[in-house]
Amino acid sequence: KISFSPLLWLILISYLPINALWEASGTIQLATNRHRKYALLRVASAILGIVLAVLLTKYLGIAGTLLSFVLAELIFCIWFIPLETLKIINGSVKDFWLITVGKGFAFALVPQIAIGLLLSFYLISFGVFGWFVLLAAVFGVGLVPGYLFWLTKEEKAIIASLKNYLFNLIFNK
Repeated sequence: KISFSPLLWLILISYLPINALWEASGTIQLATNRHRKYALLRVASAILGIVLAVLLTKYLGIAGTLLSFVLAELIFCIWFIPLETLKIINGSVKDFWLITVGKGFAFALVPQIAIGLLLSFYLISFGVFGWFVLLAAVFGVGLVPGYLFWLTKEEKAIIASLKNYLFNLIFNK
């Protein structure tokens, strides 16, 4: 049986929202078949992660291994993957960071991490049901600010029409 480690859980729960910055951005590169730099950055990140893991695991154990790969991804991916995506879509670096980090940190990341940490320590003892509640809570905390602060009026109108279409499709057969 694997024992629960609060330190590992803290590293993982903190890493997930940050990881979303380059994973969501990288999707554009993959979808437009312009993913060469994305792939190279991911390989470089993995190589650096292995090198760091060899060094840090001796001193920090399994937490050092996890931290090594998180640090490697932060070094390579947090800046370069979004930057390449912005070149593809002709986006502004300043706007990207103001929207994702400026609004995102205040309205999504902080509450998401806080609720994730609070619920995770409580709900882990409830087995699979606890994990579903945890995922739903973190998703909901991220979804509401995302809808309120990041979407434009046009995007909200598209979501409203999609919601109405699905509602009619399900309930008005």
